[in-house]
Amino acid sequence: MSTTVPQLPPELWLAIAAELASISEHGRLPREYMAIHRSYLVLYLDTEYRDIRWTMPCDGMIRQLGQLVSDPTIASRVQSLELSTWYLVHRNQVRFSMLQELHSAILLYLSTYTHPHVAHATELTASSKLLLDRMIGAIHNMRNVVDFRVDLRGLSAVDSRRLLRACRESFGPNLRRLSVKTSVLRFDPVRTLGWLRHLDQLEVRFDHEVEVGNHLMENAETKALQRKVIPFLNRHHHTLRALSILSNSDVDLAPLFRSIGPFPLLRRFSADICFNREQLSDPETLARFIHAHQSSLMHLSLQPRVPGENLLNNDQSAIHHLNSWVPVQQALLKHRVGDDNVEQCPLRSLCTPVGDFDLCLEFISRFSRSLRYLSLTDSSIDQAQLQKMKKVFKKEVSVSTRIDGKDLGNGRSRDSLQLWVSSGLRGR
Repeated sequence: MSTTVPQLPPELWLAIAAELASISEHGRLPREYMAIHRSYLVLYLDTEYRDIRWTMPCDGMIRQLGQLVSDPTIASRVQSLELSTWYLVHRNQVRFSMLQELHSAILLYLSTYTHPHVAHATELTASSKLLLDRMIGAIHNMRNVVDFRVDLRGLSAVDSRRLLRACRESFGPNLRRLSVKTSVLRFDPVRTLGWLRHLDQLEVRFDHEVEVGNHLMENAETKALQRKVIPFLNRHHHTLRALSILSNSDVDLAPLFRSIGPFPLLRRFSADICFNREQLSDPETLARFIHAHQSSLMHLSLQPRVPGENLLNNDQSAIHHLNSWVPVQQALLKHRVGDDNVEQCPLRSLCTPVGDFDLCLEFISRFSRSLRYLSLTDSSIDQAQLQKMKKVFKKEVSVSTRIDGKDLGNGRSRDSLQLWVSSGLRGR
């Protein structure tokens, strides 16, 4: 006896699917339900393939690669792709490749080469080469990726270009969010992506370069920053709405902030970097960059890092944080907000260390009318100071404690402020 599938609205089919998924073992619609209705097939494919993560080799990843290579229809469901390459090359090979490319970069700085950066390829093992080839084959079928996160530290420049060229040809025209982790000296392959005309969110993570420790390397990093990184960022200045700079590198980022922008549409800016003099020789460059975007910025996050922080005790780390952050606070206060009219500043969320309390209080008071979320990321204020800070805002202030200042929302009313403080603050 044949069974007729009832004619139900798609919304009802999806509601039934959600209920079935909630009672299943893995919390998602079982594969065998796909044949019941087309809505179930679409839902299953979206659940299974919308967000792809190739961050660790496993049997599931190999099976998935096979499906994506052989079936373009399935590959077209992918909208978010995260890719790490650390497992493709042995650690010693990575170090050897980095040293080779560092040598090329230094020679380029000395004008020995007349051509662009010449890179040496690290020889992949047969299995790693096969895996990379299958990744590239799968990427060629992904036409609808809008979110791409990639860690290039495990690949040579040659293989990085192969990978990113496939990305550009497949989903470059659709890409809206890009996150890249590499070092300044190894940034050149990123330019293979070309101009991404719809890119509105960009995150750049600069890794610490291989330990060489000489003046030539510092100069080579500075030249790479000027010739490769800055032009790539400025190429997207008309579309970017969110920009994040994260750095564990020893490179001085002052030339970066001096030379990028303006970004007319910029709504979010985050700097998670070392603010000491070696990595930010001129705090004014960062202050001027923020000031130049005061009319558009709605979310600002400034997170100081301390070189070798994991080797320091809490007191030493706090001293380093304070010494590196106070000059930035002073530079920020030199620039007025909207000719002293706080109504002109649209900033809704601010994540910042306290540093010097008086400087911090003066800075946040400039946004007292617009702020809805304020996150203080260290525990250097006491209850009396906290009460003094709350009086700056002529609105209801709700205080919450947490470890970090991330995930600041944007749904509170104009008459209230959510104040996030570190977990140690309220008990002091």
